[in-house]
Amino acid sequence: METKIDSSPEYVPNPDGSPPYSSVPVAEGVYMPHESIEEQIIDFVMGNIEVSRGHQHMREVLDDIIIDLCNFRNALATPEQYQEKNLI
Repeated sequence: METKIDSSPEYVPNPDGSPPYSSVPVAEGVYMPHESIEEQIIDFVMGNIEVSRGHQHMREVLDDIIIDLCNFRNALATPEQYQEKNLI
């Protein structure tokens, strides 16, 4: 089965619109377009800062951002998987 990447701005990896997220690496992750990955990284960072501003120390916010980004990375296809499918 061929993996299809929808590069339209409306593309969402999950039916509920949330980003792919996994606490452990998955065998074959989600293939998101480059631009969508970039947008999601910015959303994770800015979202954590906005939600925590005024009631959480930035060191704690940094931990939350790192955890979110690692879990996001775990759910994505690896660079090698993208290359195998000629997607990068």
